[in-house]
Amino acid sequence: MLRGKENMEVRGSVNKVSISLLVLVHLWLCIGAEVRYRNEDEDRCNKTVDIHQSISNPPVTDTNRGRPLHCNYEIRVRPARDDWVIFVKFIRMRVGETSSDRRQCLGGYLQVIDGFRNSNTTNKDSPGFFCGEIDSPKTFISETPYVKIAFHVDAYDEGTFLQFMANVERQSEVLERYGQYPYVYPHRRGQPVPDTYCERVFKDCSSSDRCYVQSPGYPGVYPPNLQCEYHLSVPKGVIGLELQTFDVDGQGCDSLLYCFPRPVTTTVEECPFDYVRIHDGPSVSHPVIVTLCGRGRLRSNIIGSSSLLLVRFTTSPAGPLLNTGFHFKAYEIYDNDNSEPLELKNGTCLVEKYLEESDGYLFSSLRSWYPENTTCTYKFRVDENGIIALEFLWYRVERVTLCEDSLKIYDHHEPDPRFIIVKLCDMNRPQTEESRRVYESSGPVMFLEFIGKTGSLEGSSLSYKFQVRRQKKASQNGILSTPSCNQVLSADSKKSGIIAVSKSDLLSIEENEFIVCNYTFVATSISQGRVIINIFGFFKSGCDSCRGNDYSWISVHSLLPEEDSFCFCEVDKPSTFRLTSLGPRLLLVTHFTRPLKQQFASLIDNEPFLQIEYGFAGESRCGQEHMELELQGEIDFPTYMSGSKQAGLLFCRWSVPVFHGMDLSFIVQNLYLPGNCSTNYLVVASTYFCEDSSGSIDRSLVIENENIEAGKVIVEFRTTDASNSSFNLVYTQLKMLSPSSSSDSLVSLGKECEFLCAPTMACLKKELVCNGVPNCPILDFYDTGGVASDEANSLCYAEKVAFPYYWWVIGAAIAICICAVFCFVVSLCRRWQTGRKGL
Repeated sequence: MLRGKENMEVRGSVNKVSISLLVLVHLWLCIGAEVRYRNEDEDRCNKTVDIHQSISNPPVTDTNRGRPLHCNYEIRVRPARDDWVIFVKFIRMRVGETSSDRRQCLGGYLQVIDGFRNSNTTNKDSPGFFCGEIDSPKTFISETPYVKIAFHVDAYDEGTFLQFMANVERQSEVLERYGQYPYVYPHRRGQPVPDTYCERVFKDCSSSDRCYVQSPGYPGVYPPNLQCEYHLSVPKGVIGLELQTFDVDGQGCDSLLYCFPRPVTTTVEECPFDYVRIHDGPSVSHPVIVTLCGRGRLRSNIIGSSSLLLVRFTTSPAGPLLNTGFHFKAYEIYDNDNSEPLELKNGTCLVEKYLEESDGYLFSSLRSWYPENTTCTYKFRVDENGIIALEFLWYRVERVTLCEDSLKIYDHHEPDPRFIIVKLCDMNRPQTEESRRVYESSGPVMFLEFIGKTGSLEGSSLSYKFQVRRQKKASQNGILSTPSCNQVLSADSKKSGIIAVSKSDLLSIEENEFIVCNYTFVATSISQGRVIINIFGFFKSGCDSCRGNDYSWISVHSLLPEEDSFCFCEVDKPSTFRLTSLGPRLLLVTHFTRPLKQQFASLIDNEPFLQIEYGFAGESRCGQEHMELELQGEIDFPTYMSGSKQAGLLFCRWSVPVFHGMDLSFIVQNLYLPGNCSTNYLVVASTYFCEDSSGSIDRSLVIENENIEAGKVIVEFRTTDASNSSFNLVYTQLKMLSPSSSSDSLVSLGKECEFLCAPTMACLKKELVCNGVPNCPILDFYDTGGVASDEANSLCYAEKVAFPYYWWVIGAAIAICICAVFCFVVSLCRRWQTGRKGL
């Protein structure tokens, strides 16, 4: 009995323990289920986010549908370290929409607060608002190790969602932001200004790798509602900015089908929301160099006029979660030579110099930015007994402006067109090699004027360096006196003339002295103009070198970059030479010294020591220089030429006009040229075509409208043997579309695209299709056409067959209708007559 009782008590205790365990298990399961429920629903809205944890918005239920919803998420680096940054990858987002003025988000917003805790670098006071929708993931990279995300919806429903995840990285691992070896350049991104989010100071940008000017969050998306200022300086010289990447308000939405990225623009009116504005100085009171927005690259760097620069970055209070900002490299521009450059100060640039007794003074071009219609001047003076001599040591054309930017030299104290010596530009360059051209004044003053009509962000389009020195005044009576010694003789003013130098002119030259005269002949006003000169005097051709010769000499230059100069040296017996220029310009440089006594004795007083007869004519073999403005044209050589096919050297130039807003396509066919590419070539714009092993293959070139200057394209042709040269050049006015990102992408065609050359995305006018000339740009030299060609057999033959058949069908239908109407009328007439007889 006792044992039974004990067993019963033991069993009771076991049952109690079992029941207690069951209750605990049940409570644990309930609590666990409750915790999981909060993690999936309630904790989705307000929580501290762990690294690599994916966060999405709470599910839509009957309790929250149509009601306001506000969620906060905190992301921290633990333990907190200032050399770590947070990557927030937004995978999906759709919330609210921006107002038309981008001042607020309507219906909901997303806020990214960088540095929400106590920090000198934070945007927590005015973080701005993101809204809209993203189709692809976007990443925000913080400036601090503390990020807070606020998600708000006025009326929550299934059309609103958010999903993101976070990660952390050391600053040294983010090479796009901090560059390589960030510990070597701790202030590469500038020194932050305390109590600001994005204002920075760059004190020493002497190297292009030392200063990175970047938008907040780069290379990720930048926050809205920013007012950032970057103060840059270099120790000496001027400061330059090189644009590496740029995406500031470049796209309005994340769909390429509806919102095409816009290229970088420098127009203030096109940047109403987010933009970068660069000031030429340390404050906003200094001139604005440029205002930038869009996506892409600039074709030029930005060069300030001093060692200080201010970059301001402004974004709208609300905007899409799309654009990734900018990255500039700042660097120093400093010339170690002793030349004095032009400097833009308060919108003007001026150099005034009194020339003392010296070997010469060196001056160089404007090296900083300048706006449109900028005028810079040099003013040189000497005493009353001297004149001024100027020669260029080097002269480069940085970009083609078709003489919109020019440098004019005047024999006067102001820019008086009556006293102009020469106008230099990209189309008329001075001689800087051997036998340099020297420009001289007739009196003690000389005035130089640089005019930049096109404006520039990276300095002068004409880069040069010249030496100016004081010189003894020459004879004021003979032909060697200036300014008659330096003349520009044009076909506009005089069709022909004579330049003569006599014995009395030479007597004005003192021993061990010399006089250099420059005569420029211009025949551009004549179609395919040429300069013809006859030289009579005590000279012979075939000299090895003019420079360094102690006697008188003549140097002739055709002003074509491929042509060598001709040198004529002084001899005892007179000779006659006849020269014809290849192009429309010819430069003749004469160097006169005082002859020896025995040479003086052989000269007759009235006999000219040198006589130059000049005239102007057109090259009849090249045909018309200015082509007609038409959709399609052709230059066929030698069929296009007039006159007989003659052997020998030939240079031709044609101007092809372009319709407004159109691109121009060229197809080169049947090109045959003797010799090598340096002396025999066809040039379209700046692209050379010359003979090679595949000379019979057609070659294609498309010049887009943005690369066409002054509404025309220049075509030049040069050959050493015109009788054994030939080519056919077909040009077409068309419109090139932007290529699609993939083969599955849709291309939006406008009404003006009447026929699409699909492989090359070129639009043609309808009248160019099936006209017997292939107008589509060539994609593959061996491709014979197909449906992509405007002359494809499947296209043109079908139209020719369908045309008569179509009209036969229409004619047959009209005939049947006429017969049916006739029968109906006859039937009515018979019934009417039968009715009358019955009455």
